[in-house]
Amino acid sequence: MKISTTLLFLLLATSAAFAGTKAVPVIYGKEAELDACPSGGEIKALTQNSTEDIILRAGPGEKFAVVTKLKIGQTFAMCDSKPGWIGIVVFPTLGNLCGVNTTLKKPKPYKGKCKSGWVAEQNVNQTSG
Repeated sequence: MKISTTLLFLLLATSAAFAGTKAVPVIYGKEAELDACPSGGEIKALTQNSTEDIILRAGPGEKFAVVTKLKIGQTFAMCDSKPGWIGIVVFPTLGNLCGVNTTLKKPKPYKGKCKSGWVAEQNVNQTSG
């Protein structure tokens, strides 16, 4: 019985540690006179021949949950930033700009149909804006 109680305690403690890491939404529309996400980018390889996928996270840091993995060359809108991280909205297909190319009256969290999240700045190649 003691082993079961100890195991249960460890599982609950581990769950509590991860539960405190809430997702950080990508904010867009920070400048009323510009597109809601004024810059575009793509995922870049860290080394010349790298084919490794890059992780899109739910917040700006490695402690946040994985949203998805992005392939090198995947395009997106750059909407937000925190030190060392870029908040992006991923374009699922060429020409689908996910509604981020319009102006907004005030900043708000992105809640559209396209995937959004955070990538490490070192994995980003700015292509426009």
